[in-house]
Amino acid sequence: MPKRRRAALGMPKPKKNVRKESESRADSSEFEYGIPTKRDYQRMHPYSSFAVKDDDDEAHFFRVGNNALIVPEGCNPEDRLELHKHWVGKILEIRARDKDPSEVWVRVQWYWAASQISSKLKGKLPLGRMELLHSKSEDFVHSTCFQGLADVVSFDEDSVTQQYIDGETFYWRFEYDPAKERISPKTKLKASCLCKLPYNPDDDDIMHFCISCQKSYHESCLDKHGSIENESRNSDDLPRDIRFERILGVRYPKQLTSFSESDYSSLPQDLLRLARSPIVRGGPEHGVAGNVFPIVQARIYIHDALLEHKPIPDNWKDEVSANLSVVQAWIAEDNDYLCPNCHEVI
Repeated sequence: MPKRRRAALGMPKPKKNVRKESESRADSSEFEYGIPTKRDYQRMHPYSSFAVKDDDDEAHFFRVGNNALIVPEGCNPEDRLELHKHWVGKILEIRARDKDPSEVWVRVQWYWAASQISSKLKGKLPLGRMELLHSKSEDFVHSTCFQGLADVVSFDEDSVTQQYIDGETFYWRFEYDPAKERISPKTKLKASCLCKLPYNPDDDDIMHFCISCQKSYHESCLDKHGSIENESRNSDDLPRDIRFERILGVRYPKQLTSFSESDYSSLPQDLLRLARSPIVRGGPEHGVAGNVFPIVQARIYIHDALLEHKPIPDNWKDEVSANLSVVQAWIAEDNDYLCPNCHEVI
């Protein structure tokens, strides 16, 4: 049997309805040990937090609202698991039997991993190693099964404000209903690329994002279909880097006003290079979400500086890249690709 770790309870939540003492005693005596029923769980003592101590006597704290790493069924809590092999759940409620720290049960809302539903996916939906599916399914989980806190973020493929997602962060794009074995929204299952394959976050094939069309294309598909700019296909007199700089999507009008070199002289060169970079994602170099947020933010700064004469903030590097200190890491190579739909630079 695995050695159980010790749990400690936080302060109980204030109760809105107080039971009579005789009623409370009668209820507590009826509890049977083991996984509680829903009825029994509601009669347990509520808490806002609990802590689990490891063999080194170090306390790991968990609170209502936290996302947590949970030891999968059949695994020993004492064993070290790779991060992505944990189960992940959101803590909805914490209760204990008779204020007993060895009988702390947590109501958990599950995130599902690809490995748990791979037989149902049948290869139709490529999911990343750190990708989860959000669900409304719940269970009661014993406190000793909790290993640590988990970072879980929402990933919107079409959002220009999507923040960077590092390799140690879980993310989700889809909802999963285990009762109906249904994944939603179905609209995201239909890929925008020419190959009609959904985005695979773990694929090494980089995707180029057209901010005007809100569509993404695999680099290999752009090569295959000849979506590459040349002299005969260039209907714009502006250089590609300037055209990149001025593409801000449907919410912003294109400004084709000519600017002299002196207009750019006061602008930070790193910011300018960032604004003139393609928007890409995928592969080990660019990560799950890619560089969409820092690129768009850089273009907005350039737009505001040139057209509205707004000063560039001194802390612009922090604003465009909260997760990486080196802006150069966001700059992608331009391979002369054009959007197959609108024929704009991507």
